[in-house]
Amino acid sequence: MKNKKKVAIISAAAVLAVVLVVAGIVYVTKNKKSSVVDVYSMDLLNTSDWFGEDAQLSGTITSDYVQEVYPNESEEVKNVYVKQGDTVKEGDKLMRYNVEEQELDLKLQELQIKSAKIEIERMEKELQKLKNTKTTGSVSGGETNLMQASLNLSSLKGSTLAAVMNDVEDAAANTQETKKQTTTEKTKALDGYHTAITSVDQKDASSGDGSAADKAYIFRMLKEGEKEPTIRGSVLRELVKDKRTDTKYATLISYQAPDSQQGGTGDGANTENAKSGNEKDKTSEAGSVIGEENAGADTGAVEKEEKTTKKTKAQVGDAGAKQEMNVPTEVERLAITPALYAAETIAADKDYTLAEVKTMLKTRTLAKDLSDRVEKSSDHFSGDGSTASPYQFLLRTGGTVQGSVLKELMDHDQWAEFRVYRSETDYEKKKEPEEIWKLTVKGYSTDSVEATKTYTLAEAKALVDNIQLRARITAISDKAAQSGDDTYIYLLSEGGTVRGSVVLDLIKGEYTASFRGFKNEKAYDADPDNPKGEPVELRGEMPTAGIHPEIEYTLSDLQKALKRAEEASRLPAVLKTEIRDKKEDAFSGAGTREDHYQYRLISNGQIRGSVINDLMKNNEYGNFYEYASE
Repeated sequence: MKNKKKVAIISAAAVLAVVLVVAGIVYVTKNKKSSVVDVYSMDLLNTSDWFGEDAQLSGTITSDYVQEVYPNESEEVKNVYVKQGDTVKEGDKLMRYNVEEQELDLKLQELQIKSAKIEIERMEKELQKLKNTKTTGSVSGGETNLMQASLNLSSLKGSTLAAVMNDVEDAAANTQETKKQTTTEKTKALDGYHTAITSVDQKDASSGDGSAADKAYIFRMLKEGEKEPTIRGSVLRELVKDKRTDTKYATLISYQAPDSQQGGTGDGANTENAKSGNEKDKTSEAGSVIGEENAGADTGAVEKEEKTTKKTKAQVGDAGAKQEMNVPTEVERLAITPALYAAETIAADKDYTLAEVKTMLKTRTLAKDLSDRVEKSSDHFSGDGSTASPYQFLLRTGGTVQGSVLKELMDHDQWAEFRVYRSETDYEKKKEPEEIWKLTVKGYSTDSVEATKTYTLAEAKALVDNIQLRARITAISDKAAQSGDDTYIYLLSEGGTVRGSVVLDLIKGEYTASFRGFKNEKAYDADPDNPKGEPVELRGEMPTAGIHPEIEYTLSDLQKALKRAEEASRLPAVLKTEIRDKKEDAFSGAGTREDHYQYRLISNGQIRGSVINDLMKNNEYGNFYEYASE
């Protein structure tokens, strides 16, 4: 009875051993065939969008669709089927590894397993033969042989099972180590990729200083599954400023993490690597069998088989781990440039997705920053200085204007408008300016404006409003504020001029006017009733002979012209203010060679072109004389 029980146990152990051996063959073969190079569809690659208004970009031109294939570092490449520049399609062979050593190891394993199975069959036959031998009396030689055969079979099975168990344990340990190495390599491969940007220091190592397009900050943002990466508002505030010159160049690039890398990111996420339930079951089952059997014989053979199995498992594990290491795929990118501004307030403690950042940033309409200081008239943003289109100057709160700019605008009769905004963003959002000042005065004296002085807008406005003296009188309306209904008063600075047309219009309209000159604004403020030199007084019906409408007269020149006109009015038959008729206005003569026409004019008198044409047409002669006075 004892012998039958023992035989049953041995038979069950033999069947289990065969099952485990076959499982080991399948495991080794399956892992060996998985050593392939992953190739991804080109559909997963995306092109890049660029924003901004820069007309020039620098960089390296590459194809929109590029996929890099890296060989396993532990494998020797036997053949390469393509060369640089070749066109390939899906399914084409790129290269082949040298797997002769692995194939030999696999064949050796298969031979060892086959040899063990043959030896088991032989021993089972020998055991069955001994069982059929009849014994009587004390322990006979046949029974002794039977016991010895059972022990040999048990030892053989124990050795085989021990080798299988060691294979399973080694495979589990190798898988654990491979996963640890894979996690470490994942972390290295994803170093610099971040699911959340919370500091400018997370910019890529290849980044510049952000001062130009070719020195832009680069942020690599990692998208895991459907979870979008984010960037903290405080980081955006450091990149996007109100002032164009303060805004950094930066590129935000979103990548999709490969499925095999979902557990490990550049931000340091850890993946727990535990044994699978199947591996645990195999190890537990093999251990229980060995515990029941007294496996201790043929230790050297087990160690040899163990080393061979470990080598095969390690090679297969390394290849699999390296194949899992895939580079993240770019999904989209956003270029931040000085041409963009934040159309919405950026919350420093809020995390924004790339889509939200794109929605928030808008292109500036301003071609340059608001002025902190207007130093030249060309600092204007628009306009041509005319009444219809005055120069427009855009200043930041507290901005100033150089005195030389005020002098230039006023001296050249240019119109201007100054607008003050708190920031560029306020302007872009079309908020009302804090202050508007229109410089619409023409012809005023600028001797009180200091060219080297810097004026706030309030100071410039007060200065211009207080100017009373004019450098030029070009219209009747240029009269001073203190003018009355009966007498128009005109105030000029030293060297100021009056256009002849104004004099003629005042006299023709029978206005009473007084032109007064002062050394400067300061002198006028000190004594407004004491002008420098005699004022020029006009009244209706005054003689205007010799006064030309386009001439600019100083007060002294105007006084002389009016005096000559008065004198000419007393000698109408002698001195002419204008020669209109060839014969009627001639003092004497017949126009012949012997007797020329004689014409006498008052100073600045005029000759009509028709008179000259008539003389030349008829080959007549004339002499013209001009006199300052009678």
